[in-house]
Amino acid sequence: DLRLRVDALNSQVSSQEFEIARKQRLLQVAESKISKLRKRSSSGGVGDGDSKQFHGGRAEGQRAITSLDSLDRHSLKEISELCGSPLLSFYEDFEERFFDELAQDVKQSVHSFIRTLISIPQTSRAPGMVQNFLRAMEATLRRHQLWRDCDESELDDQLDGFETYILSFPGVSDCLYGLSADSRQADASLQAKLESLWFVQLHHLDLPAQLRCSPFLVIAINELCSLSEVQAPAHKIEIIFRTCQIILTMLSKMSETMTGADMLLPTLIFVILKAKPDRLKSMIGWVEAFRRPQRLSGEKFYYFTQFFSALSFLEVFII
Repeated sequence: DLRLRVDALNSQVSSQEFEIARKQRLLQVAESKISKLRKRSSSGGVGDGDSKQFHGGRAEGQRAITSLDSLDRHSLKEISELCGSPLLSFYEDFEERFFDELAQDVKQSVHSFIRTLISIPQTSRAPGMVQNFLRAMEATLRRHQLWRDCDESELDDQLDGFETYILSFPGVSDCLYGLSADSRQADASLQAKLESLWFVQLHHLDLPAQLRCSPFLVIAINELCSLSEVQAPAHKIEIIFRTCQIILTMLSKMSETMTGADMLLPTLIFVILKAKPDRLKSMIGWVEAFRRPQRLSGEKFYYFTQFFSALSFLEVFII
């Protein structure tokens, strides 16, 4: 009996040590992100390239550095929980199963499908092909020794892993992402509109001036800049979700007269204007076409619809 209690205590200590190590890793990631932000802000920008700079140049960048330097340990911990972890928490487990030797047949099937997807002459067929393949894969996984013990939630996550793997595979998005003339024109039109609104400041959107000094604003802008760095719809939705969570955290700290829900949309509009991710119209179509239909709902998709609303507002925004 004593031995069992000792084993139980050791197990509890190990779990606590693992959780402490996990949080330390998240803090390190957050500190690394903020260090990079400081370097970018020193040249007047918060993203990669001239199109993602704060308008106002070096003075605005210096203000961003000052706000980042004001971060206390508690705020840094909050940021690490919001954006320090992997974009998709389940993806590591997916990869572990997918690259197992016992999954060789599944892997060959996926790669064969990717080759077919890349070579189709009519890209309009691609969304239906992907959804049909994932439905067939679900039946396969329910019988496969590496996946058959998954519960329904785990199986959904694994199918998200397959979707992400396929749509992130080199060459896939190049063949399918916003290739039509209409898509290119819509992207160019929206990008030109965002560029034309370079002068918009917080007061134009009825936002309190103190938001300008918040380090969370800088971090939200930088998070949204990373939209262009990922391909899979699940990744893009996650980045938008994290951006909104950072904004809501900022608003909860700074607004005494309005709720975060009231101020989320105008703040998100401001963040989009400062981040200016490219090909936004194509991104909306890409997510709606290729994300599994059963995942186009819930909390994260709600924030995606908020993002869509913000873009719709900006398209007609006139001062």
